[in-house]
Amino acid sequence: MGNTYESSKPVFWFITVGKIESWTYERFHHEYNDIHAKMTAGVAEQVHDLQDYTQLMVEYDEKTDKPTRGADDNEGWHGLTIHIWSSLQALYTSFADPSYEASAKKHIFCRQDQKGCFAELLAEFASPGYVSDGSTKVRSIIFHRKNPLRGDSQSDRAWLDERSKKAKQLIEGRSNLLRYRQYLDCTPQTINHFFKGTPFAGGSWQEFCAAEDMIFDDLEAASRFLNEYRDWIYDGKKPLIITGKGYKVFGTD
Repeated sequence: MGNTYESSKPVFWFITVGKIESWTYERFHHEYNDIHAKMTAGVAEQVHDLQDYTQLMVEYDEKTDKPTRGADDNEGWHGLTIHIWSSLQALYTSFADPSYEASAKKHIFCRQDQKGCFAELLAEFASPGYVSDGSTKVRSIIFHRKNPLRGDSQSDRAWLDERSKKAKQLIEGRSNLLRYRQYLDCTPQTINHFFKGTPFAGGSWQEFCAAEDMIFDDLEAASRFLNEYRDWIYDGKKPLIITGKGYKVFGTD
């Protein structure tokens, strides 16, 4: 592992999770929510740079195999892994740690065609009554795809700045939105080397330019908000949206 990755800020790692088609939901939840969660918690006891792990689960009707929210914006994904690492370099180095090599690296718990990104936090707003307590509220993570018309990260930042102003207005206007976060993609261009020899090598990691993270009291409140502000959320290009209840594996974020 000869490469170094510059990043002094904490890094959020978002990874989509899809049920293996031949598996039952019972097996999927056992492998992901139980076995993999415990394995990763064990790794974090040895690798202290892994600071936080949340599993976001999309609610599915097991009979119809469709999301109960009645929208297809999750594009068939069943969940989302959210890690917080102390830095990009620490994350990269962790792939060679013996505790990872011996456990989580070898455990297959979902489809291997994941999507996602690394991102740094740009902005955060919360309603006066919101308490960050790691509770199982509903979150919507909106992944915005790269737009050739903007072209570079500086243009993305200007675009995101305008979006954060709108989000702040919504928070202050006491909409259903409890907390809003905004992230800028920081996925390395050398991502193929970054993930070489890991279970993530077959994924898609260069698709998104930014992400937005919204917290609501429940699924009904999230659905109302996403429907009411659909045009603003989409902003001309359909994003990937993962909406579900968050389950804290470890950490306090």
